[in-house]
Amino acid sequence: MRIALAVPRQSPTPSRSLATILKQVKRAKARAADLIVFPEASLTGLVNNDDPRHDLGLGVTIPGKETDILTAAARREGVWIALGMFEHKDSRLYDTALLIAPSGRIRLKYRRISGGWHGADADTDVYGRGQALPVARTPFGTVVLLVCGDLFDTKLVERTRRLRPDWLIVPMARCFADGSANQGRWDRKERPDYFRQAHRCSVHALLVNSLDRRTDSFGGAWAVSTGVGIAALPLGQAGMVVADINSAGS
Repeated sequence: MRIALAVPRQSPTPSRSLATILKQVKRAKARAADLIVFPEASLTGLVNNDDPRHDLGLGVTIPGKETDILTAAARREGVWIALGMFEHKDSRLYDTALLIAPSGRIRLKYRRISGGWHGADADTDVYGRGQALPVARTPFGTVVLLVCGDLFDTKLVERTRRLRPDWLIVPMARCFADGSANQGRWDRKERPDYFRQAHRCSVHALLVNSLDRRTDSFGGAWAVSTGVGIAALPLGQAGMVVADINSAGS
């Protein structure tokens, strides 16, 4: 199983972001990747500000125009695509992640359950949280999606562990309070916790973080197998890392 973890520098408009994603999908195919993973809120960045007049406009309908373009790309290139995006549904906004199959079918749609993507006082009638934790059974094993802070929700991690997935995919938009992309701090203090949590959930984990100067999201991507990092993209660097992982279905 060849996976590609893509960290594009976040574009200021959804149309430009989508164009970049399509280019990265084509690049991943050229490198013989079976699956490509993008960050949380890949179309817009995590630029919500708890004002529904602004934030609802960040969301897209699923399925809709944007996902139709993505599913067509998956079908055309013959690759799996995983990414996060804001979803607008019935006057509510969700922090959603998708897994799209090479057939063009959306195999998983997961709405973030933890609430860290919006402020504590955000209107709960607008800012929605998911409840379901779906699983996809694929040729390379069972897959679960989580989003960013979900990985440190104790109850959610236990729910995930009980599902015994082969693969955990985690789109992220993580930053440091000081706005830095401090690789040393990440390696010493943060990365071990992320790897430990991922290992509690699954055999293999793919974590991809947004790179966005507007929100100080510092980028980085990691492929983790049985709790050990096997490939990474450094913080603050746009690009793609490709790795081969023995999968349950191969």
